[in-house]
Amino acid sequence: MASYPHFRPTEELRKELNTIRSGQHVKYNINYHIVWIPKYRKKVLGNLEVKKSLIGILNNESEQHNWRVLALEVMSDHIHLFVSVPPSVAVANVVNQLKGASSRKLRLAFPFLKQSVRKSLW
Repeated sequence: MASYPHFRPTEELRKELNTIRSGQHVKYNINYHIVWIPKYRKKVLGNLEVKKSLIGILNNESEQHNWRVLALEVMSDHIHLFVSVPPSVAVANVVNQLKGASSRKLRLAFPFLKQSVRKSLW
């Protein structure tokens, strides 16, 4: 496994990353490392309430779609997400769903985000 300075997996997480999952007629181990930033790299995620809310939103969306969040790190100006999804789901759909839902829900919950990033959060 590659080493990343921001990602130090525990032994339990290493096992999770190497787990081969089963679906109907398939066996897979598909883990995506998705990184994204707020528009213009503004540090809007430094607010503790926004950060907690974002973590909850991403976990809920993943749970609703039966995706497994392996690791999630929210920094003031970017997000790292390791997620495991079945092979029937394209990574573009995962990203669209997570970014769309989180942007919409965060801007509804925190009106100051609308003014700081205008039309879209991501």
